Amino acid sequence: MKILYYFAFCLLILSTNACLDPAEATIGTYADLLVVDGLITNNNESFTIKIGRTSNDTNQDFKPEVKCEVSITDDLKNEFFLTEKEPGLYSTDQNTFVTQIGRRYQLHIRTSSGKIYQSDACLLNEPLDITDVYYQKEKDVDSESGQESEGLAFYVNTAPRADCYLRWSYKEDWKFIVPYPVRYYVSPDKQLHPIEPVVNEVCWRANVFNNINIHYINTQGSTSADGKKLYFKSYYDTDRFEFRYSVLVRQYTINKEEYNFWNKIKDTNYDSGNLFGNQPYSIVSNIHNINDKGEPILGFFQVASFREKRIYINQDDLKNYGFKPKQSGCSPYEVLFETNPYLNLDIYSSYKLYVGSGNYSFIYPLYTPQGAIFGIKLTSLECADCVKAGGVLNAPSFWVEE
Repeated sequence: MKILYYFAFCLLILSTNACLDPAEATIGTYADLLVVDGLITNNNESFTIKIGRTSNDTNQDFKPEVKCEVSITDDLKNEFFLTEKEPGLYSTDQNTFVTQIGRRYQLHIRTSSGKIYQSDACLLNEPLDITDVYYQKEKDVDSESGQESEGLAFYVNTAPRADCYLRWSYKEDWKFIVPYPVRYYVSPDKQLHPIEPVVNEVCWRANVFNNINIHYINTQGSTSADGKKLYFKSYYDTDRFEFRYSVLVRQYTINKEEYNFWNKIKDTNYDSGNLFGNQPYSIVSNIHNINDKGEPILGFFQVASFREKRIYINQDDLKNYGFKPKQSGCSPYEVLFETNPYLNLDIYSSYKLYVGSGNYSFIYPLYTPQGAIFGIKLTSLECADCVKAGGVLNAPSFWVEE
């Protein structure tokens, strides 16, 4: 069911410190199971708990559980109520609910039908510091195509601590510039006019990694996670490193139970897109129906402490890495007037025909040595408009230029 895959995807994106109960339930039917996706951290912000149910409708990603009474309690018996901001989305008040390291937190849910659920009490642990995030040139083999490529591998170093379980998430942002921005337009009198300022030339993209990356610092071995490889990105298969690239690494301190949980998720080969790839599969949750311990529930209440570190990479930083010049991947298209004699094309009619269709962008006219226009050069919309290429015009709020 799509809701199951959606929930697994949320787990992969949200790096967490959940306190997991060892009880397991083997799922025989997937219809109408409670799904809880919740994360609170040591950050001062409003947190959202997502509550829904599985559905037999493959076109429905999320079937919200509405009108629940949701609260979080701590080990000092303080209770904080959440508000349903949108169907199935319950949020804390940032001004009244502020987490503290060393406190235990417990989630409570009463559905509109009267069922009562609660999580185990989970400790907000002391986070472990990141001492460095760095990169180096490497080669890597794509698991699907089997092709080897050159690129950058990213690593992390941590502060020392004995007997510590860690998990990492990372979000990347990068600036890119389209190779053929629209600089001219053609008027009905066949005149060429510059466009000033040029629009939609520079944009930013973002990506959140969904792979599982965990590590155990063993008291019998190393006392840190120095040199832990996080991920690899090919240099030639992306525009990430053409101008300016940034990655934010977030490091969570987790407990043994959650560490084992993520190991089990990895063992199911979730990368294939199937949470239940290896049957039978037991779902571990720290959330229970207090009146029916046997009711299977998807998800767990996540209590996470973290530290994070951001780095930037400019194109100049990679000059000594020996990467060859990249091709943009954009191939301009030429329209020659004489090849379409029946259309009786000139610069304006061809401009109106191709650009006016909304399928092409105009680059510039083609001139003979004598200065006569004999055609126009076009490109795809994605090669001329960074928004149509999937970017956004405004830089992220944290973005800085050097």
